[in-house]
This record gives sequence, structure tokens and C-alpha cells, in this order.
Amino acid sequence: MRRPALFALAFVVIVIAVAPAVLMDAALRRVSEGRTRLASPDGSLWRGHGYLAQAGAGSQLSPWLRLGWEFDPAGLLHGEAAWKLEADGQHAARITLGFDGWRIDDPALALPAQALFQALPHPAFHFGWRGWLEATGKGLECDWRNRCSGKMVLAWRAASTDILLEPRLGDYRAEADADGGSLHLLLSSTPGSPLQLHGNIGLSAGLPPVLDLMLDGTPAIIDRLAPLINNIAQRDGSRLRIRSP
Repeated sequence: MRRPALFALAFVVIVIAVAPAVLMDAALRRVSEGRTRLASPDGSLWRGHGYLAQAGAGSQLSPWLRLGWEFDPAGLLHGEAAWKLEADGQHAARITLGFDGWRIDDPALALPAQALFQALPHPAFHFGWRGWLEATGKGLECDWRNRCSGKMVLAWRAASTDILLEPRLGDYRAEADADGGSLHLLLSSTPGSPLQLHGNIGLSAGLPPVLDLMLDGTPAIIDRLAPLINNIAQRDGSRLRIRSP
């Protein structure tokens, strides 16, 4: 390894060892535009813990997940900085930062959908979505321009939303396959789900999304959902089809 790289690594290690965990709260607040915070941060960037929390009115925080992290010195052998993450005491992922990009290995994470969606800025995520979001698979590797490759499986268990007045919409699954220039999502639902979803989403840099989705289910759900998405969906008998371009 060249001398400049060694100096850079030494600097990174020193920063990690002494920087307080409260810096993670500042980073989360900036990325989420203040919607998500790290409550009660303790320790340093080397090893610490805190609670992912939803920011309410004033200074009120509502914790929803205990997050722990520990620096993995083994990554330094490859010129990388790596952390082991835990969520509520269970393995969640291994996060690696390198000169060329970042990587998530062996994700095994479950998060409450409502808290996660509330942290996202688009109004469509604020319709009272509930359930559990799970991420598993081999992982994801990205450069610093966010061109990613890898395979992951995203699941949404016991999904529901306030706008459809249904106690449960069902369970859904998205198989994600990224190849560096594009992302392909294969979406499906379990057979017993009151709202059935099947289809594909293709995302490529610089191009509009390619959508081919079919929504089916009980007539009451389809009838209530149709006017909410009539700008992107067309009625196909008892089903709704979303296709673009």
C-alpha cells in the first residue's frame, strides 16, 4: 500500500477511535431532513449504540429501534473501514467504506414500516403505512457516484395503510438485482393477500422508470385505490394496470 494511503488510513482510525457517537445523530438529521434522529447516543464511532427515533413536535423523539455498531479492524487489511451493525441485539449487516465506494454485506434487517416511511420526504410515504420491512440477501456494492451492483430481497410483512381502511393488505416481496448501470425489481405478493401485486420495475441512470405492474384483489380495495392513482394506473376490468412508458 502506498504511503499516502497509509496516512489516510491512520487518520481514519484516529477519527473513528475518538469521534463521539453523537456525530451519527447529526448525520441522520441532515440526511432525513430532521425526521429521523439517533436518540441517547453513547460511545464513539469505534463502538457505540443509540436508538433510531422519529422526531416529533418540538424536541420530542419516539424511539423505534436500538442500533449498535462496532468497528471491525479486519477491514484495514484491505484498505477499508468496516463496521458490524446490530438492530435490537441481532446481526443487521456489515457496512464497509473504501476509497472506491461503500458496501453492505449479509443484510438481515427488519424495520417498522411506519417509522421508516415517515423519514422519507415524499408525501406518498405519509399515508399511514404499517407493517414490517425486511432486507436480506447477498448485499450491495456501490461506488461514490451511487452506481451499485448486487442482489437483495426486500419484503413487506403485514402491510396496511390508513387510506384503504383495511386491517391488512398482505405480504409483498421485491427481488432487487443491480448491475452497476440499472436496477431491476421483480415484485410479487403472497396468494392470500387481499391486494395482489405482480410485475416489474426497471430503473436506469438518465432514463425514465420502466413500469409494468398489475394490481388485483377484493373489489372494495380496487374501487377505493383506483381514484388515488388514476394519474398512473388504468382500469383493466376488476384490476388496475400501471405501465410506463
